[in-house]
Amino acid sequence: MMTRTAPVTLLLFAAVPAMFASNMAIARWFDGRIPPMTLASLRWLIAGAILSIIIGRARPSLQVLARNVGLLAVLTMLGGVLSVAPQYAAATRTEAGHIALIFATSPLMVSFIERLVWNRALSAPVLAGSILAFAGIACICINRLNED
Repeated sequence: MMTRTAPVTLLLFAAVPAMFASNMAIARWFDGRIPPMTLASLRWLIAGAILSIIIGRARPSLQVLARNVGLLAVLTMLGGVLSVAPQYAAATRTEAGHIALIFATSPLMVSFIERLVWNRALSAPVLAGSILAFAGIACICINRLNED
């Protein structure tokens, strides 16, 4: 049985890659004029404001958020600010495409951490993706060494 996808859902799916791409472009545009931690914090503040508008009518969701505001603040700092700030710092030293390639290894890093912490097996697709991603990073690093 095929279901119909709501237009707003399609819009949101299209918006995510557009926002990611614009995120790197904005980081390059500021070119170090705004410190990386400030830029990352502003990014999450803006995202939070937009999400607040979207979920504004979902009262049960707001109650859950209110009960866990401290945990959400810590997770935002760890996942949102500390993991993104180094990308913004790198944006002053390399191209946006390079940053995107390096950032694309995040899911692989999560898989490796799961392997180390929870002894979760690495599947063949994860291993193949890891080899390709790290080969891409090696190409970036070798290219940067040749430029210097």
